[in-house]
Amino acid sequence: MTKEYKLKGVSTLALKPGEKQEVEVEGIDEGKVLLVNAGGSIQALGSKCTHYGAPLVKGILTASGRLTCPWHGACFNAKSGDIEDAPALDSLPVFQVAERDGAVYITGAEADIKSGRRKPNIQCRAGAASKKPQQSKVVVVGGGSGAIGLVEGLRENGYEEP
Repeated sequence: MTKEYKLKGVSTLALKPGEKQEVEVEGIDEGKVLLVNAGGSIQALGSKCTHYGAPLVKGILTASGRLTCPWHGACFNAKSGDIEDAPALDSLPVFQVAERDGAVYITGAEADIKSGRRKPNIQCRAGAASKKPQQSKVVVVGGGSGAIGLVEGLRENGYEEP
């Protein structure tokens, strides 16, 4: 369930393009988001890399909106939260930001704010809702983040090994 949350210590959205700021979310224990100005658009993202939990505030944000993790180089699109380069496993959640009455608010689900990650929205039909068992097999070549995402998507969407 989405809800509006106030950001601690932030009274205005005065970030220049390419600037970022990690802030705490009121009412959520250990809840933090990363405010970014990606190409003139200010929004809030998950604050930690989805690979190993590095603080993205210490990473690099380009003026065009590419956010690079400081530890292992995973890259995210700061406008959409999508993964642009491995080894990140999940995308970052993106939260709407509103400024009013001398305060800044974000809208999102508490679980998404706490986790700081957005699970992939993968659709597949392999093995799902079939009256007759399928004899198809899937071979995954490689072991990187793409392979992990594929296997996770298959499992979540009903694929069972024949």
